[in-house]
Amino acid sequence: QMNISHLLWEPGGENLLLLGSTWEKGRASNFHLWRLSRDGELTDLLEGFDLSVEGRVRDDVSFIGAGTSIPPRLRAEENAVYLQVPHHGHSSIYRVGLDSGRLEEAVAGDRAIGTFDVGTNGIVFVSMDGASLPELWYREEGKAEKPLTNFNRDLIREVRLSLIHISEPTRPLYISYA
Repeated sequence: QMNISHLLWEPGGENLLLLGSTWEKGRASNFHLWRLSRDGELTDLLEGFDLSVEGRVRDDVSFIGAGTSIPPRLRAEENAVYLQVPHHGHSSIYRVGLDSGRLEEAVAGDRAIGTFDVGTNGIVFVSMDGASLPELWYREEGKAEKPLTNFNRDLIREVRLSLIHISEPTRPLYISYA
């Protein structure tokens, strides 16, 4: 039994990569990156990784819907796949080496990362956090991230945003805007 959300060919076209879940924990099951060979052998490339790699960002300001997931990106020249991984209220972009199986965080932080793409020199992505609205960012390989846009600058100047920490989740939460 498997639920599949995205497919892409591995460089060279010999194997198919897919994001899928075997539903071993029901709805709480993680999606992993799998390799399906032409002879039907299925291998979990992220065995033991306890996070789901089927990226979904849900928020109040973007148009990524609850049923929409962010597809993986292939970087053929380094034989790697990049995945958006949500965890503990934020998300990161992970790189999976298809030869080595090595998994590493490529873009991290206490924020939500939405759609992204990889190029020969870096990663472009949409990023936002509790005090900022979505903007495009770029991380060149080996360098610090930098913003590419400032679309929401005027709006941020007009609205006072504040981070809220809820210590007693059973009490009602009221938010006022300036």
